[in-house]
Amino acid sequence: MIKLKINVKLLFSFLVLLNGLTACYLEETKSSIPLLHEEFSINPVTILEDISQDKKDIFIPVETRVPNSEYIPVNWSQEDYITIAGSIHKLAWNEELHDWKINSILFYLQCKEVSYGSQSVYFTYFKVIENDKEENRLVHNIVIQPQEKIVGAWFEKYSRLTATWEEYKISEFNITSDEALLIAEDNGGKLYRENNNNDCSISISLNRKNRNNKDWAVTYYGDSYNFEIIIDPKTGEYRLNK
Repeated sequence: MIKLKINVKLLFSFLVLLNGLTACYLEETKSSIPLLHEEFSINPVTILEDISQDKKDIFIPVETRVPNSEYIPVNWSQEDYITIAGSIHKLAWNEELHDWKINSILFYLQCKEVSYGSQSVYFTYFKVIENDKEENRLVHNIVIQPQEKIVGAWFEKYSRLTATWEEYKISEFNITSDEALLIAEDNGGKLYRENNNNDCSISISLNRKNRNNKDWAVTYYGDSYNFEIIIDPKTGEYRLNK
């Protein structure tokens, strides 16, 4: 079985962001359910057009990861990433995303890539299934990394549920992740990048520290200190997280 290889910085950021959740789920039992394929190569230049035209063989199963030496930033929006997530979800699970709920989102980019927008994303979708004996939470994870020309998908199941996962209805948001980044840039983020000579990275996330956090968190990571701004996805109001 192929083990999904994720950008180290992206994985580290995601683990940090979910650290506050761990204690809530310690009593639950988690199991991984292998898929036939968990990692796929893509063509970032053509994938969105290919999906719109319902072309075949958009996602090619990867048996052995070959390092990609050509890094060309993409200019994708939040909606573009969701479109790709829906397409790979249908391929991996033969199921549309309509009945699945978003529990967490993590967009990621290097500071020097701000003019392009997010360069990778980690989506967590879930659904609770009830039977005569117990409830199970099914979790579908999707990672999209255009610079690596890779999309990953993997499946987890939680039993003995002790916590209620938060659902984020991003279709009802007035502020997208792209707009959240612009707000952050205009209110300290750009200055942070300049002070760090763009030698830094940025995440735009939901569900970063606890289940009840409903706001976008835009976090700038540097060597000496971090900068974070919290943005209400309905109103666009923001505050610094000190």
